[in-house]
Amino acid sequence: MSMPPPSFIPSHSPRLPGELVDMVIDHLKSDKSALIACSRVSRIWVPRSRRYRFATISFRVVYLEDADGSNERQLQQIHKFLVFAKSPLATFIAAVTEVRIEHRSDLRFTSPMISPERILAGLERCGIRPTRLYLNCYTHLESWVPTPPFGPSLASSVVHLHLALDDNLIGRGALLDYVSAFRLLESLTLTGTPKNVALTFPTALAWPTNLHTLHNGHNLITTYLLGLDPVPTRLTHLYFGLGHGGALFNEYLQNDAAAHITSLALEDSVLPLSPDDSEPNCAKLRRLRHLAITARGLPSSPGLFISPDLLIGLVKAKLLLERILGSPAFCTLETITLSATFRPFFPTVWLDMDALLADAEAWPRLRRVTLTVSPEYRRKYIDTNSLVVEPSGGKRVPLALELHRLFARCEARGLLVVDIPILKPSASWNEICQTLDDYQYTSGMMIDA
Repeated sequence: MSMPPPSFIPSHSPRLPGELVDMVIDHLKSDKSALIACSRVSRIWVPRSRRYRFATISFRVVYLEDADGSNERQLQQIHKFLVFAKSPLATFIAAVTEVRIEHRSDLRFTSPMISPERILAGLERCGIRPTRLYLNCYTHLESWVPTPPFGPSLASSVVHLHLALDDNLIGRGALLDYVSAFRLLESLTLTGTPKNVALTFPTALAWPTNLHTLHNGHNLITTYLLGLDPVPTRLTHLYFGLGHGGALFNEYLQNDAAAHITSLALEDSVLPLSPDDSEPNCAKLRRLRHLAITARGLPSSPGLFISPDLLIGLVKAKLLLERILGSPAFCTLETITLSATFRPFFPTVWLDMDALLADAEAWPRLRRVTLTVSPEYRRKYIDTNSLVVEPSGGKRVPLALELHRLFARCEARGLLVVDIPILKPSASWNEICQTLDDYQYTSGMMIDA
């Protein structure tokens, strides 16, 4: 049989539909070697692969006494990257969505140094337009001049800004001016406690009009917002961290802007210890749908005969929930999240919390109650002993199973979500396995043995 004419020979091999290619790459997004292999399959596989491989660019610049030339090497590495990023060979530029800069310097030593401003300006010249920006810089926000070192393209591309204040030198005015430089900002996160705060004043501040999410670990921004007339009403997602006192939190709730809050997260430090204290006024929380409380507690105090480390935080959380029951928020609240260390363990308090939250008439729209571990305990390798409790008889039981038993009413209503892994403890695993039969646990949670 003769061969068909050349015009009938397929000029290319069959191709998978783009939707299937995306599904394959999405499934492998956490596997770096697999993403590299995917990028070599075909040109249509390249963009999706690079979306995960080059989504984040991180710079860690640490300047110390330059005894071994490490500072100079850092400068050369950053310079080489910026030169390469401007070349036609840098085809990953469009995939970058997040830039992270950690810039630490010891002011006692003088050595060649590249500032965070120069790094950002260099990235902009390369065409990088991140939507997320993370900065942890020692002096960057101490006396920042409100003349952006970056151009309008970077200032208008960033919509999520995270400023880590831990042990950094901060100027109040410089911080506010810096935030205002990003005109289209939608979410702002401040974390940590600064080493020093200079009470300077902003110069050319124009508050970002699109900002709707504020994760405020320090009271600098909150104090400023309460001084505005009117307080911005687009802020619908708010977090009040350890730097806030109860009076400042209550002042915000009494403002008309509180009526627009749909998601509220807070530390127990902003809550009163007893009903006789200055209670938060929840009367204006008419649209609140999501509430998250982190219970940390206070250090032990003289005259208390129980360990208050966690108990005080739980009592505060319970008092706030009871306060909300007397406000319009009780009929709008849909989810409640309680984060705690669970060390020590107070079964009676959790039983009382279950009785409070399981009342269908009190919470008509409540559809989920989540129990989880405090964020600072969610490390890559969790201390497994902290996920085991001894409720009675000296038997060690997985914490997640014990919480399911204590929140039996919420679970019966289908509300309960225990976001705590069941891991193999470092010791006495056989002892714990023997106690599992004592608990009616049928939710299907997998045990990682």
